[in-house]
Amino acid sequence: MIIDFRYHVASLVAIFIALALGILIGSTLVGEDFMENLAREQQIWIGKLENDYLNLKKETENLRIELVKKQNELNYYYNFVAEVKPFLINNKLQGKKFAIIEIEQNGPSQDVANILEQSGAIIVSSTRLKFYDWMRERFTSSMLSEHISNLILNGETNKMTSILEENDIIRSIGKYGEELDGIIIINGYHSQEKLLIEAENSIINLLKSQIPLYVIEPMEPGSLKIIKEQVESGVCRIPNLQNIPGQIALILSILENTKRSK
Repeated sequence: MIIDFRYHVASLVAIFIALALGILIGSTLVGEDFMENLAREQQIWIGKLENDYLNLKKETENLRIELVKKQNELNYYYNFVAEVKPFLINNKLQGKKFAIIEIEQNGPSQDVANILEQSGAIIVSSTRLKFYDWMRERFTSSMLSEHISNLILNGETNKMTSILEENDIIRSIGKYGEELDGIIIINGYHSQEKLLIEAENSIINLLKSQIPLYVIEPMEPGSLKIIKEQVESGVCRIPNLQNIPGQIALILSILENTKRSK
């Protein structure tokens, strides 16, 4: 071990001596003028790098200040919207009756219920459609959509109702078959299952000619885009309710559609 260590030390010393000799010989061969020019060139590049660093530091600080300013503006607008929210939605749908259909469990059903109740609306029934892998072999989208549509509009129950509820495919709460002012369909945020997508489209097609529909679906965070299709298809699509503007959009869209239908 000692011999090996001394061997490595000797090797390192030899390398450094060789480097020193190389530098000495190189400076002798190329001359002092070359070395001085090289040093000046290095100083110029060092100066440029320092200026670039200072400029970058200044730009970063300006961006930080701008970011703080924008964040303060955003907080101001958010607080403003929160303050005016009650004036825009409270009791705007007083006494109006709605049914909720939730496709999968991941939609904001409780948020919808809270906003509707704040507006004075009445939730007559809430129906949740859940998916299991084995469903593909036993049910079709038309079977599911027809059953849910008849259940909500007419209060019809049959043997299939029992099968669906016993297997936790459909969970129904409330009164069915009552007169409604609209149906709110909540698109499951994480569901990409083809059977559920087809069932949702089929439900919309069955109901849109009979009653106003409001479809809440996921969109880009912060999006205020409202896709209104009432005139052509009887369907109003609304962004998710994760922010206050989306919640206000739901109530105002229903209110506007209610006034138009009178």
